[in-house]
Amino acid sequence: MEISRSSWQSQTGMLKRAPLYLLAFLFLLSAQNGSSQTSTPERLKIVPNGEFRAQHGLFFIEGNRLDVYSALPTVLSEKTHQWEPVPNDDEMAQWKGEPFYYQRFHLEQDKWVLDQKVFSKGPSAYLDFGPCDPADQIDLPSAEFKKVLPAGAKIKNITTFADYATVVFAQHPKQPFPRYSLDAYSLAVSLLVRTGSAWQVHQAVDVGADGFFCGTRTLPAKLADGSRGTVLLLYTDEPAASSNYRAIHSFIATSSAAIQNVPRAGAESENASRPSGRSPAGGENALPLPEKLVQAVGDSESGLNPRAIHVIPRIEDGAVLLDALGKPIPDTVNYGLMQINSVNIGKTVVKDENGEPFTITEDVRTDWKANARAGVALLAQQYQLAKQEQGIEGTEETCALQTYSGYNGGTRNRRRYREKN
Repeated sequence: MEISRSSWQSQTGMLKRAPLYLLAFLFLLSAQNGSSQTSTPERLKIVPNGEFRAQHGLFFIEGNRLDVYSALPTVLSEKTHQWEPVPNDDEMAQWKGEPFYYQRFHLEQDKWVLDQKVFSKGPSAYLDFGPCDPADQIDLPSAEFKKVLPAGAKIKNITTFADYATVVFAQHPKQPFPRYSLDAYSLAVSLLVRTGSAWQVHQAVDVGADGFFCGTRTLPAKLADGSRGTVLLLYTDEPAASSNYRAIHSFIATSSAAIQNVPRAGAESENASRPSGRSPAGGENALPLPEKLVQAVGDSESGLNPRAIHVIPRIEDGAVLLDALGKPIPDTVNYGLMQINSVNIGKTVVKDENGEPFTITEDVRTDWKANARAGVALLAQQYQLAKQEQGIEGTEETCALQTYSGYNGGTRNRRRYREKN
């Protein structure tokens, strides 16, 4: 697995907005204003106003209420040799063995408001996302919309109201996604306006996640100034590294002047701070490592999910070994944001941003800061090696690509990259 050049380059703008240790797991809005003018009295705009992403997620929607159930992370028990759910250390006192986090939201004007967050045994009723579109087969036949969308766009859903329409469409990247073996694709939402007998793109919003289209739903909204709006809920299935996620992305289309950029509400149990090459105190990083490389690796390894766990099965003679129940026998396990492999725990010594050596310890399994710190240190080792091997001919980008080849696949992958390039 390697980071594609498109993935590497896409990280640049995201990293200048705030110290990454403090950023929540929010995907940022990327909007394009259409150049055409319309005589329609109301000038609608579409703005993201919620992102609810949950591991093995289950959802329930009733009226303006949204229930989100997200599975707790699991660890391999040394006593039972079974995978068991475990909450964060600071949540242990309230936990009674429930396998889910439960959060309840309600739509208040243009915002989703969190009402409750507790542990749960699971929902009594939930929204069935299936069947989704993993093969990217859905492509609604609409020539009038296709002519104004990007070339190769596949239309998944069209919702029309008055002289406007929202179009959900998919596009495959020029290069494969770095973090999936599956054929995930990018989703976007365009707000189109009718001018005469033709449609033109008024605004385009990137969904901010890669996965599969699973459906849509609309809800009415009444804003504080009395104006009306329409909430578009986009359902997606998002396989990320070792885990499977389902998500609801919420957008609001309205003419209200009060709506500029609504903060995206989201399921708090899945918010993940982003790792960076800076020190936690916010000072300049002493590690010779581009921050956008750290961002891209975290995105590729775990989908920026601090709870991601990836079990690597034991293989002998080219075959996966199974236990008495027919399940793969674990060999090693990757944990967290930076997918730190269990073989490093208690053994691997690296250097921090101050040049001080430290040993990677057990806390990388559950503490995202410890996980990010270890990942950045391991990356720095690979990056220094890449710079030495590539010499003056190496660029920041080529060194970054070789760095990830070594980080993800070890010495053999790093050498393969050098031989191939």
